[in-house]
Amino acid sequence: MIEIEKIAWLARIKLEEKEKEELFKDISKILEMFKKIQEVKIEEKDIDSDEIFDFSFREETIAETFDNEKILKNFPKRDENLLEVPKTL
Repeated sequence: MIEIEKIAWLARIKLEEKEKEELFKDISKILEMFKKIQEVKIEEKDIDSDEIFDFSFREETIAETFDNEKILKNFPKRDENLLEVPKTL
């Protein structure tokens, strides 16, 4: 049987009796699902990573960049190539 009180204590939560019952039902369903998963028969097969992942890359394109001088002209305060901003704490 699942110890709901212990799980609640570990999670640092208080549960009402009704909540404990609902939680017990939910956890029981989850455990049943895990039992079904364990029953599934799988065959062992070595798989190459190439079979799983697509290692194709997109083509590189040159993007247009901003003109630094144009940006610096629009900034209110500057010292050569440095931008002055208000002090923040």
